[in-house]
Amino acid sequence: MKKRRMRNLFILNMVCFLLLTVFCTAQQKQYQDYKDIVISADYISTDHLGYLYIVDGNTLLKCDSLGNELFSYSNLQYGNISSIDVSNPLKILLFFRDFSSVIYLDNSLAPQSEMIHLQEISNNLKNVCTSYDNALWIYDAMDSQLMRYDKKLRKTTSSGNLALLLNKQIEVFALQEVANKVYISAADGIYVFDRYAAFLRYYPFENPSCLAVMNNSLFFLQNQNYIRYNMLSLEKEILDYSHFNPKCISFGTSFIYLYGQKKLKIIKQ
Repeated sequence: MKKRRMRNLFILNMVCFLLLTVFCTAQQKQYQDYKDIVISADYISTDHLGYLYIVDGNTLLKCDSLGNELFSYSNLQYGNISSIDVSNPLKILLFFRDFSSVIYLDNSLAPQSEMIHLQEISNNLKNVCTSYDNALWIYDAMDSQLMRYDKKLRKTTSSGNLALLLNKQIEVFALQEVANKVYISAADGIYVFDRYAAFLRYYPFENPSCLAVMNNSLFFLQNQNYIRYNMLSLEKEILDYSHFNPKCISFGTSFIYLYGQKKLKIIKQ
C-alpha cells in the first residue's frame, strides 16, 4: 500500500508540474558581468555569509566574495574531494567518495576532527551532506536508499529502496538539506523528501547541476543556462551563458559565480 501511494504521489506531482508550467512564461533576465578570474577548478560553492569555495582535486580554497584567496586545505592521503557542504560555514563537510570518508573543517579550513570512516555503513556511498544536530544524510547507490545517521553514526531514518518506491532507478548527482527538507538532484530531475526521508515532490528538470535552494526557489545549471525556478509562483527565469560553456554555477549573497573554460566569472545580481 505504501509503495502504491508513493508511485501515485510521484505521478501526480509530475502531471501537476507539467500542466502548471504550461501557463507560466519563462522570463529572460539579464545581470551585469563584474569580474573574470583565471583559475583551475572541479566545482565551486558559496555559503550564506558570501564566501566562495573552490575545489580543485584534493585542494579546497576559501575566498572572499571577489575571489581573493583567504584559506586553503589539502589532503593527499584520501584523493580528490568528491563534494563539500558549506551550509554551516563553521563546520564544513568534505566527502571523499573513493574512501567512503568525511572530515569537518572550521571556518579557516582547519580540521575539527580526525577523518570519519563510513565503510561500516556502506562501501557504495554515492553522496553525503550534513543534517540538523550534527547528523549526516547518505545516499547508497547500491541499495538506492536515502538514509540519515546521527552524530554517533546510528541510523535514524531511511527512505527504503527508491528504485522500488519510484518504480525506476535514479542517477543521483548531489544531496542537500534545506529547512528540514532533503533535495536530491538527479539525472532526470529534482526530488524532495521530508526530514523522515518520505517522498514529497518531483520536479522533472533534465540534468540539473550545481543545485541551490533559497527563498522558495530552485537555482541550478541546465544545458549551460542559469535557471531560477520559483516553487510557489512556478515562474522560471533563464539566463543563457552557453557562449561561456559553464561547468558549474553557485549563488552568493551579492554575486553569481560561473566556472568554465578555466575561468571564474563573477556576476552582480
